[in-house]
Amino acid sequence: MADTAIQHHDTHEQRDVSRRGLLVFAATFGALVVLSVTILWLVLGMRAGGFAAAQHLGEVPGDSELDQRQQLAAYRTAQNAELERLDWADGSKRYAKVPIEDAMRLLAAKGAAR
Repeated sequence: MADTAIQHHDTHEQRDVSRRGLLVFAATFGALVVLSVTILWLVLGMRAGGFAAAQHLGEVPGDSELDQRQQLAAYRTAQNAELERLDWADGSKRYAKVPIEDAMRLLAAKGAAR
Protein backbone atom coordinates (compact mmCIF):
# COMPACT_ATOMS: atom_id res chain seq x y z
CA MET A 1 0.00 0.00 0.00
CA ALA A 2 2.87 2.30 0.59
CA ASP A 3 3.87 1.77 -3.00
CA THR A 4 0.53 3.01 -4.39
CA ALA A 5 0.28 6.14 -2.20
CA ILE A 6 0.43 9.41 -4.09
CA GLN A 7 2.97 11.80 -2.74
CA HIS A 8 2.18 15.51 -3.13
CA HIS A 9 4.91 18.02 -3.63
CA ASP A 10 4.18 21.63 -2.73
CA THR A 11 5.04 23.58 -5.85
CA HIS A 12 3.47 26.85 -4.77
CA GLU A 13 5.48 30.03 -4.77
CA GLN A 14 7.60 30.46 -1.69
CA ARG A 15 8.61 34.11 -1.97
CA ASP A 16 6.51 37.15 -1.04
CA VAL A 17 5.56 40.15 -3.19
CA SER A 18 8.29 42.74 -3.58
CA ARG A 19 7.49 45.80 -1.48
CA ARG A 20 9.87 47.93 -3.48
CA GLY A 21 8.11 46.95 -6.73
CA LEU A 22 4.70 47.80 -5.25
CA LEU A 23 5.91 51.21 -4.03
CA VAL A 24 7.47 52.01 -7.42
CA PHE A 25 4.24 51.01 -9.18
CA ALA A 26 2.07 53.07 -6.78
CA ALA A 27 4.30 56.14 -7.11
CA THR A 28 4.39 55.87 -10.91
CA PHE A 29 0.62 55.39 -11.12
CA GLY A 30 -0.04 58.34 -8.80
CA ALA A 31 2.29 60.59 -10.80
CA LEU A 32 0.55 59.53 -14.03
CA VAL A 33 -2.88 60.35 -12.60
CA VAL A 34 -1.73 63.77 -11.35
CA LEU A 35 -0.08 64.51 -14.71
CA SER A 36 -3.21 63.45 -16.64
CA VAL A 37 -5.53 65.58 -14.51
CA THR A 38 -3.21 68.58 -14.86
CA ILE A 39 -3.05 68.23 -18.65
CA LEU A 40 -6.85 67.87 -18.90
CA TRP A 41 -7.33 70.92 -16.71
CA LEU A 42 -5.00 72.99 -18.86
CA VAL A 43 -6.51 71.81 -22.14
CA LEU A 44 -10.21 71.86 -21.22
CA GLY A 45 -10.27 74.31 -18.35
CA MET A 46 -9.05 77.34 -20.21
CA ARG A 47 -11.58 77.21 -23.04
CA ALA A 48 -14.89 79.01 -22.93
CA GLY A 49 -17.45 76.34 -22.18
CA GLY A 50 -14.95 74.17 -20.32
CA PHE A 51 -14.37 74.06 -16.60
CA ALA A 52 -13.95 77.82 -16.52
CA ALA A 53 -17.57 78.30 -17.65
CA ALA A 54 -19.01 76.07 -14.94
CA GLN A 55 -21.74 77.67 -12.85
CA HIS A 56 -21.35 78.28 -9.19
CA LEU A 57 -23.96 76.75 -6.93
CA GLY A 58 -26.77 79.16 -6.18
CA GLU A 59 -26.74 80.87 -9.58
CA VAL A 60 -29.87 80.59 -11.68
CA PRO A 61 -29.10 79.96 -15.35
CA GLY A 62 -30.66 82.15 -18.02
CA ASP A 63 -32.70 79.30 -19.45
CA SER A 64 -34.37 78.25 -16.24
CA GLU A 65 -37.44 76.06 -16.11
CA LEU A 66 -39.72 79.09 -15.80
CA ASP A 67 -38.31 80.60 -18.99
CA GLN A 68 -38.71 77.27 -20.75
CA ARG A 69 -42.34 77.05 -19.67
CA GLN A 70 -42.99 80.56 -20.97
CA GLN A 71 -41.30 79.70 -24.27
CA LEU A 72 -43.39 76.54 -24.57
CA ALA A 73 -46.59 78.46 -23.81
CA ALA A 74 -45.73 81.05 -26.46
CA TYR A 75 -44.94 78.30 -28.98
CA ARG A 76 -48.23 76.51 -28.31
CA THR A 77 -50.16 79.77 -28.60
CA ALA A 78 -48.54 80.47 -31.99
CA GLN A 79 -49.27 76.92 -33.18
CA ASN A 80 -52.92 77.10 -32.06
CA ALA A 81 -53.31 80.46 -33.82
CA GLU A 82 -51.94 78.85 -37.01
CA LEU A 83 -54.37 75.93 -36.68
CA GLU A 84 -57.32 78.28 -36.20
CA ARG A 85 -56.46 80.43 -39.23
CA LEU A 86 -58.31 80.06 -42.53
CA ASP A 87 -55.84 80.23 -45.43
CA TRP A 88 -54.87 78.72 -48.74
CA ALA A 89 -52.52 75.74 -48.48
CA ASP A 90 -51.04 76.23 -51.94
CA GLY A 91 -50.50 79.00 -54.46
CA SER A 92 -52.99 77.62 -57.00
CA LYS A 93 -55.79 78.02 -54.44
CA ARG A 94 -56.96 74.43 -54.86
CA TYR A 95 -56.48 73.46 -51.22
CA ALA A 96 -57.49 75.47 -48.21
CA LYS A 97 -56.43 75.26 -44.57
CA VAL A 98 -59.55 75.16 -42.45
CA PRO A 99 -59.67 75.35 -38.65
CA ILE A 100 -60.04 71.90 -37.08
CA GLU A 101 -63.43 72.53 -35.49
CA ASP A 102 -64.86 73.83 -38.78
CA ALA A 103 -63.40 70.90 -40.71
CA MET A 104 -64.98 68.40 -38.30
CA ARG A 105 -68.36 70.12 -38.64
CA LEU A 106 -68.10 70.13 -42.45
CA LEU A 107 -67.08 66.49 -42.53
CA ALA A 108 -69.91 65.50 -40.18
CA ALA A 109 -72.46 67.41 -42.29
CA LYS A 110 -71.13 65.83 -45.49
CA GLY A 111 -71.23 62.37 -43.94
CA ALA A 112 -74.78 62.86 -42.68
CA ALA A 113 -75.92 63.95 -46.16
CA ARG A 114 -74.75 60.69 -47.76
